[in-house]
Amino acid sequence: MPLNDNQRRFIAHYRATTPRNATRAYAAVYTLRGEAARVAASRLLTNVNVRAAIDEADAEELRDLGITPARVLREIARLGFADVRQLYDETGALKAPHALDDDLAAAVSSVEVVSYVNQDAQEPLLTRTHKIRLWPKAEHLKLLAQYLHLLVEKVEIDLRELPDTERRARIEALLERRNGTHAERE
Repeated sequence: MPLNDNQRRFIAHYRATTPRNATRAYAAVYTLRGEAARVAASRLLTNVNVRAAIDEADAEELRDLGITPARVLREIARLGFADVRQLYDETGALKAPHALDDDLAAAVSSVEVVSYVNQDAQEPLLTRTHKIRLWPKAEHLKLLAQYLHLLVEKVEIDLRELPDTERRARIEALLERRNGTHAERE
């Protein structure tokens, strides 16, 4: 079933907010406000046609930017598997930045060179300190492990003692979090 004008406007507002906020997008298009808007926005995000239109627009935007899942994983892997030993040549001297291969260069977060010159004319001494920082490996390896489902987030909540309305609200919030939808409260 094709989208109606209000659904198209909702999608445009939803995609334009950063971070995405379905409640605000809903309130910009429809008359409901507050908690009623939050509930209706959450319901609208679960509409198959609306969700498909959002997903397609997001995918098209990523394609236009050249961002693919494979490219993102490749970049995360470059950072996660960077080897500090590759910064040095066979003599143990630090390689010049232009001599680094693309994978290692991508893993470098900063380079600092500090030079000291001895002002004593009898001793012309130049001392340099090189500080090279790589992006944190653990963070990127964790992202890869999550993508490969090697790490699973487990949430245990005892809902038996809660009233029905609060139990439903908590379950809905957990499902939204799991599914990546954010119909936030105002």
